Amino acid sequence: MLDLGFALLTRDRTTIMLQQWAADESCPQCGLAAYVWVNDVDELHADCAAKDVKVTASVATTSYGTREFQVEDPDGYLLRFGQIGAFA
Repeated sequence: MLDLGFALLTRDRTTIMLQQWAADESCPQCGLAAYVWVNDVDELHADCAAKDVKVTASVATTSYGTREFQVEDPDGYLLRFGQIGAFA
């Protein structure tokens, strides 16, 4: 089995990616992140911002063709939300 440091969990039309990396002194609980695919990442980002969710990476289009943003939950874990598609 090849260990790439992440796993994709899919059921029906929902996919969650779990990723592991080394935590450091600045973020001891950051050894795990969850990635959730959504249909409208910009709308979700606006909803999070309106509800004072701690957004740690603003919505942006990546070089690998997704739009995504990241939040930190109350326990310090990172949650990234992304959308696959063509973006101008």
